[in-house]
Amino acid sequence: EINRGNVSKIFGETILALDREYTVQLPTTLTSKDGTRLTEFRIPENVYILATMNSADRSIALVDYAIRRRFAFVDFFPNSEVVDFESDYSLMPELKVGKLMDGVNLKLFSVLGDSDLLLGQSYFLPKWARDKNSGKIKWTPQILKRLFNYYVIPIIEEYTYGNKRYLQNILGDKLITRISDETEFMEEIKVQLLK
Repeated sequence: EINRGNVSKIFGETILALDREYTVQLPTTLTSKDGTRLTEFRIPENVYILATMNSADRSIALVDYAIRRRFAFVDFFPNSEVVDFESDYSLMPELKVGKLMDGVNLKLFSVLGDSDLLLGQSYFLPKWARDKNSGKIKWTPQILKRLFNYYVIPIIEEYTYGNKRYLQNILGDKLITRISDETEFMEEIKVQLLK
């Protein structure tokens, strides 16, 4: 993740090499395995540097302009189709988790107004719930309740800084209490997030 470290310090003088037309003079001569002495460095045309950045992570620095101008930025937004593709709804046909993800994100955006805070599909693709045979997530009310109570609600609490009014506007009065009864939980999910 490109914004997790001091990028300028990490790249140092080689930051210039990110501009493909530059050749960087190395401060120290390097010797390759075949004995060739190298005094300069250039990124070959067929080498691409890919970096990721979680824009929702407010605890880390933004990328400075010297780095930003050397990269193309592409936003990736949550994709509920991925969740549905990776899901087996045979034990819970009345509710599609992809639609639930869309409902959560719609509420998050309407209350917080920041698309960087939308929940990505990884929140709705728990590795611990994957079926060993099919590789898909075999959804049950119990698995969904566990996911929601211990993964989804905590991140929403973090995004809202525990502001009870925001939490209620996103999840309603009951879901924020982490409902333990599966039937009550499923009904409240439908009422609050699947309109």
